[in-house]
Amino acid sequence: MKHTPTPWYISTVSTGLIRTEDNSEVIDYKIKHSLSDYESVQIGQIGYVFLDNETSKANAEFIVRAVNTHNELLEACKLALEFMESVNNGLSYRALKIKKAIEQAEEFDK
Repeated sequence: MKHTPTPWYISTVSTGLIRTEDNSEVIDYKIKHSLSDYESVQIGQIGYVFLDNETSKANAEFIVRAVNTHNELLEACKLALEFMESVNNGLSYRALKIKKAIEQAEEFDK
């Protein structure tokens, strides 16, 4: 099964009645993908009473940034590995580390 296409984005929603111990409002950070100008699909939601809003926001931003740059970073790693293999047969520690990262990333893409 394939994941929802990128790009993903963050939409903030006030939970209204839910409050933290210090009585601050909990904000949900919804991770979404636009299907059209008028329709989107929710992929996930970050926001928890025991996490402060700054941490929840940072977590949502990190997830979206990682997802939206995944394909470009994977392609860059492949190009770097291709170059390293042409220079020294890909036997260096760095080349082996890049190759392992590529394999791990592609395993999740199956």
